[in-house]
Amino acid sequence: MAKTDAKNQFIYQVIEKRLEQQIDSVKNLDVKASITLAVVGVLCSGSIQLVTLDGLSHFFRLLLLGSFISLVLAGLSGVLVFVQRRDGPQGLKDWRNDPDPAKLLAIADKYSEMQLRSFILVAMEQSYDHNRDLYRERYKFLYASWALAGVSVILLGIALYGGIT
Repeated sequence: MAKTDAKNQFIYQVIEKRLEQQIDSVKNLDVKASITLAVVGVLCSGSIQLVTLDGLSHFFRLLLLGSFISLVLAGLSGVLVFVQRRDGPQGLKDWRNDPDPAKLLAIADKYSEMQLRSFILVAMEQSYDHNRDLYRERYKFLYASWALAGVSVILLGIALYGGIT
């Protein structure tokens, strides 16, 4: 009995640590999205200023316009990272944080401590898997934002290099 209890305690601690790491990852995602939006904003304002340069051919102005459009799309994709975080479908209300204390207290008298620990372990594991999928969905928008910003920087570089020389 003591062996099973120690094993359950160990598993509980491992799962609890993973859930804490998952929450930290969500916080880091928000920071990355904020930084991405700030960089996109700076690049956006810079590309707008560059369009007004004298002596640029239409081709290079089109490249700058393409860069600007790509930056706007990158910004929108970055904003979607935050929008997905709000309430509603796939938002914070959909994130699981198990075990639910109310449910646990409701069944506490009906089951032994070992059975309760097993229920908690299963609930925590399901919570982790459920939240991981939501987290990956949010990261797709951040990756799209980075890709679009990268395309914009390349177009901006080509326009600047070709337009100035």
